[in-house]
Amino acid sequence: MCGFLGITGNNNFSDYSFNIAFNKLTHRGPDESRIITDNIVKLGFKRLKILDLSKNGSQPMSNINEGISIVFNGEIYNYKLIKKEMTDRGVKFFGSSDTEVLLNYYIFLGRDINLLLKNCNGMFSFALIDRFKKKIYIVRDRLGVKPLYYFEDKQKLIFSSEIKSIKYLIQKQIFNSDEAIYAYLKLGFIPTWLSIYKEIKAVHPGEFGEWDIVSKSLNFNKYWSTAIYNKRLKPCKIELKEIIKETLLDATKIRLNSDVPIGIFLSGGIDSGLVAASVKRLNFKNIKAHTIRFAGSDNDETELARTTANFLGLDLRIHEANVITLEDIKSNIKHFDYPFADPSSIVTDLICKKASKESTVVLTGDGGDEAFGGYREYIKLMKYNWVNNIPDKLLKKISILLSIIPNKRIRRISNRLNLNKISRIMWTHIYPFDDDLEYLLDKNFLSDNKFNAEIINMFADCKDENDYLNIAQTADLNCYLPSNVLIKTDMMSMKNSIELRSPFLDYRLIELGLSLPAKYKVNKNISKSILRDIAKDWLPSEVCTSAKRGFGVPLEKLLIKNKSLSEQVIDQIMCIEKYKFFSIKKLKKYLENKNFSNSYLRTIYKLYCLGVFLDNQ
Repeated sequence: MCGFLGITGNNNFSDYSFNIAFNKLTHRGPDESRIITDNIVKLGFKRLKILDLSKNGSQPMSNINEGISIVFNGEIYNYKLIKKEMTDRGVKFFGSSDTEVLLNYYIFLGRDINLLLKNCNGMFSFALIDRFKKKIYIVRDRLGVKPLYYFEDKQKLIFSSEIKSIKYLIQKQIFNSDEAIYAYLKLGFIPTWLSIYKEIKAVHPGEFGEWDIVSKSLNFNKYWSTAIYNKRLKPCKIELKEIIKETLLDATKIRLNSDVPIGIFLSGGIDSGLVAASVKRLNFKNIKAHTIRFAGSDNDETELARTTANFLGLDLRIHEANVITLEDIKSNIKHFDYPFADPSSIVTDLICKKASKESTVVLTGDGGDEAFGGYREYIKLMKYNWVNNIPDKLLKKISILLSIIPNKRIRRISNRLNLNKISRIMWTHIYPFDDDLEYLLDKNFLSDNKFNAEIINMFADCKDENDYLNIAQTADLNCYLPSNVLIKTDMMSMKNSIELRSPFLDYRLIELGLSLPAKYKVNKNISKSILRDIAKDWLPSEVCTSAKRGFGVPLEKLLIKNKSLSEQVIDQIMCIEKYKFFSIKKLKKYLENKNFSNSYLRTIYKLYCLGVFLDNQ
């Protein structure tokens, strides 16, 4: 894991300005810092040493004879196989890093960027400068595990691992996107198709941009998509279980390549448990498991984690969580480059900080829910799938009738029924309607901004419109996973200078999950059915049957003081006033509410996070 910043084209920034922007990435790579420059590009790289700790692994890395340079953040997990393919054909290497393998493999494949990306299995973002072809490629991995942002105009291209570096360089040219803020208020995060700043955009997962050095133009190409994985696997369940086991074992094995200590995040669930079991079956030694305990929490999973660790013979570290304060939350929010309202980022930050004292690389179970149907909402989708067989025209009429009923739950149902079939299914897990916030918004802001819930149809890759579960999974893989889960894990792990790797985010397992019949994912109100069957072979029975919990952050204790909203919280939210997003009269009245329901607290937290972001731009 590392961070980089690059500029090509009309570079009218001073070395002083570049260095300030570049140093905003130090947390991503505290071990080494290098800058190179020529008449085409200026590249800066902050390195977190994982593979080849010597100078042979330093970046930016170049092959002068071939006119190629690269800055690379992430890992090519199958680099050893690729390296053997090249050494067998006489290619020589100076070191043992995957970056050197990637650079030489591009040359080996005849400078074919599409073939390069097709053959690489990894999590990455990188910029590759090919001076002979007069091209610069900016690339992001298939699922968007690693972030990559860019700014372009007719004169230059700036690219970086985080927005904050680009923002510093072009600060006089950027403006908040009201459309993105409106989407944030709906979702609690900014979806992949939008950006908090109109001028700074993200390279989308599974895409690469091609910058023509001569014409100074940027074009994007898609090299991977969930669209092509709609074929249903034919083998019986027993055979499928073995295929998944073998793939999971290999996905775990190739993620154990490291020259620094490796750990694993172990909760009480089956996803991290299966990763831990895979490590054990691979006979990998000296791995430490990490979990976190919140005193008095109803969601304490430490005993289940201990059960798994004892069963597998793992060395488990149970870290006691610090008392969380509003200042901790504010510090967490400030680290993001955009408003982000998932409270679990606080927990991720805490456990990354604790684990970093012993482990520089940590395995996780992220991706299992999206690939194999793990979310509770998927069960509801399959239970009420008959609704989606009713024609949209009839459902819209029913929606109009329900909309006049003054009941929040009924209004939610009405909003769902008003969507077309595909959109309704794709918004199964996350819900893009918040009537409270809609009521609070200023009329002028509402008239100028719309949230088109049906835009998510752009990800409707499943050719079988009756495979409702696959459609819902596709939405989460293209929206919720990269925009929420992976943003959170990248930003919080890099904040603490550690690298997270998840075997379930191996594209082969994602493709397997999408190719499974629905009955092997959600069956008789049981989610991740086939993974639970595998867990019965590999894990203790009490872990296999435990309900999904997750770490909950006690928002009520943080936001409420003396049976009212904390004055600090109110003051922070009210700083939004000058942006004219809300009707201030309605907002003030809303903040006086004494009914501290979970939905109310989530809305308050969303407003608080927005206030912190806007106050610290």
